[in-house]
Amino acid sequence: MDLATLTITVGIIYGVLFFFDSIFKSCVHYPYLQFLHGTGLTVKFCRLQWYTTAFNRTLIKWSNKYPRFFATSFDLGVWISILLLPVIFAHQIFSSLFKYRTNSTEIDIGLEIMLPGVNLPIDEIGYYVAALVVGSVIHELGHGLAAVLEDVPVTGFGFYIFLIFPIAYTTLGTEQLNSLNIWRKLRVICAGIWHNIMLSFVLYVCFLILPTIFAPLYHSNVGVSITNIKSNSRLLGEKGLQTNDIVTHINGCQVKDLDSWYGCLLESIRQQPAYCISNDFVLNHDESIHVYHTNEGLTECCDRKNMRNLCFEYISESNGVLELPQFMCLNVRNVVENSFDYCHKTVKCHEHFCIKPILDNATTVIHLKRLAKNDVMYMGHPADLSRTIKVSNFVAKTKLFTPSFIDGIVNFIKYVVVFSFGMAVVNAIPCFAFDGQFIVSALVHHILQTTVSNKKKRDLIAFVITLIGSALFALAMFRVIWNSGLKSFF
Repeated sequence: MDLATLTITVGIIYGVLFFFDSIFKSCVHYPYLQFLHGTGLTVKFCRLQWYTTAFNRTLIKWSNKYPRFFATSFDLGVWISILLLPVIFAHQIFSSLFKYRTNSTEIDIGLEIMLPGVNLPIDEIGYYVAALVVGSVIHELGHGLAAVLEDVPVTGFGFYIFLIFPIAYTTLGTEQLNSLNIWRKLRVICAGIWHNIMLSFVLYVCFLILPTIFAPLYHSNVGVSITNIKSNSRLLGEKGLQTNDIVTHINGCQVKDLDSWYGCLLESIRQQPAYCISNDFVLNHDESIHVYHTNEGLTECCDRKNMRNLCFEYISESNGVLELPQFMCLNVRNVVENSFDYCHKTVKCHEHFCIKPILDNATTVIHLKRLAKNDVMYMGHPADLSRTIKVSNFVAKTKLFTPSFIDGIVNFIKYVVVFSFGMAVVNAIPCFAFDGQFIVSALVHHILQTTVSNKKKRDLIAFVITLIGSALFALAMFRVIWNSGLKSFF
């Protein structure tokens, strides 16, 4: 599903919900309103909201069970949040005014807002939404627990979906919260940020030990498993790649995991492979015709009707005596299968000769070695593999658990770690409706209480700081959308 399809689908769903909501409110007035009141549901334009008080007692129970632990934890959260706020604020100001230059290339060091279909793959929208749900719930759980600990009444817990973005919220007694002293007030305000940081830390540790936990079910660092091949991929077929194949080498480059998979593909882009072959092999298999130059400027020595053959160029020999022609026409698969080694790195074949295929920069020969299966040959651009093939770090030991199972767990953990920490960072920005706004307000009133006695002036100072932070945050969002394709329309 692409971004346009997703947008249309979401729009239709909200349109249908809003239509029936209006019909039921006018035609089945009392029963429908009773239903909404009983379930806590509210249907609004592009927003579906749910509110409940069912968790209030649970929050009180949890908070009263370990009061010392929570008090110490929230104290640490206040310090972390206060230290994080000026760092993020200064970083946003600096990144808005300056950019680093490396090799004449500008690098934006500002915070990046992650949006599905813009700078996140649209096919991972499920992980995106699930990570937002978990991060939001944990964030609001922190506010709720801290509020109960400070005797601030929690009036309810809510959840609403704006378009596809899920957001949780907690309603607190505002008067009781404002009557607290500065430290106790900051405990409640900073608790959400602190819980997001702790969630990211715990799940990151889980991510690191995941291969050990699943070691009885999966091998790791022995190759990559192919989990999906797009239907339009040229590598799909009986003689090509198939799902659950295990790739161990690309053109002699060893593949152990995802990093080495992409590293080997990048190496194949940078350098055409070259092969060590014997003199006898060339003499017995050379099908050269008269050498000529194509319109693209390449040297050709093969009949173009035979697509299995390529013109190879002789590079060097070990004994200093030229025994091979400079150009030779050979079958690609035969060359790869009969080569003794690759020589595009060392260019040393000892008693044999080094030859290299003549291809344009957009094409190369890719030799894939598979575990317990025949090798696969492909001639094309290495980017075709990265675009049309999905691979996994994990090799299943049994057919009951496919690599897709653990990949789903890994992706979910990665999204939660990144998004939860991102929520902590973003909420530390002094922006309207974020925790940073209330942190700034509390600190300004506390620090400037003696020097600026007028409360309205302190409110103005806090408002200006928050306004600047909001403007910087809006600029960061605009940059993401602009750099992701909006500027192409202008």
